[in-house]
Amino acid sequence: MTSSNTLSIVIPTLNRGQVLLDTIQYLRQLDSTVDIIVVDQTLNHSAAIEGQLLEADQNNVITLINLPKPSVVAAMNVGLQHSNSDYVLFLDDDIQPIEGLIENYLEMTLKQRFGIIAGRVIQPWDNPDGEEASTPFSFNSLKDNYAPYFIGANVLVNRRAALEIGGFDENFKGTAHDYEREFSDRVLSANYLIGYCGSAAVLHLKEQTGGIRTYGHFLKTIKPHHALGAYYYILRSKRVNNKTKHIFKRLQQRVATRTHLYQPWWIPVTIVGDLLGIIWAIALYLSGPALLTKKS
Repeated sequence: MTSSNTLSIVIPTLNRGQVLLDTIQYLRQLDSTVDIIVVDQTLNHSAAIEGQLLEADQNNVITLINLPKPSVVAAMNVGLQHSNSDYVLFLDDDIQPIEGLIENYLEMTLKQRFGIIAGRVIQPWDNPDGEEASTPFSFNSLKDNYAPYFIGANVLVNRRAALEIGGFDENFKGTAHDYEREFSDRVLSANYLIGYCGSAAVLHLKEQTGGIRTYGHFLKTIKPHHALGAYYYILRSKRVNNKTKHIFKRLQQRVATRTHLYQPWWIPVTIVGDLLGIIWAIALYLSGPALLTKKS
């Protein structure tokens, strides 16, 4: 069992229905005592889904918080602020936890001064038996290690460390691509470590509707929401030298795909979407990071 002041779970969610309810049920079966905070950015649920979420909130199965405007990083910041725990476990809304998820995370927190502990994420295309060792680093590895960053589907965050550095940068809008790398850079700069726990695992179900798919297919949309984060990170990161070169390299990579090779009519669409993303990223970069310390 988990003490509520040690760890709580935060699930940011957008336009997800039954798969979200299933995720909550899986977590309750894993540990019926852990606090689960659901930060819902969905504007219109079906009556059935909304009713079940409200009932779960009223029965203290979850704490339900609604946001009026979709933003995964804003939802994560809300979760940080509402949690009273030492550690916050951020999970996607379409996962199935593996037995031992919570206990294995907590065991690793005792070892070193971790600001972040990334967990194993078993994607549909991964080997479910895991990987003993891999180069480059894999989030399907079975071996505990240090990590350069995390992926948001399954990550434990030291709440105190996160608040010390201002939480997550809310300039990562839309799909918030690369927000994990930017947050990780600040955690490392604050002299915390990033660990990887191979035994703290989830199955990522990759639901085909909702979530980042709300913004359309990342290779077939003129919207800048998929492109913004990567360009904003290039501009913000002290690790990236020659930013203009990296921006043009990123733009080139975006159209050097199999999709664009066989369906070349999507090339101008992707280019326009990325150019809009670059302009948006520059504007946000010039305005400065949108951190909790700056907003308060």
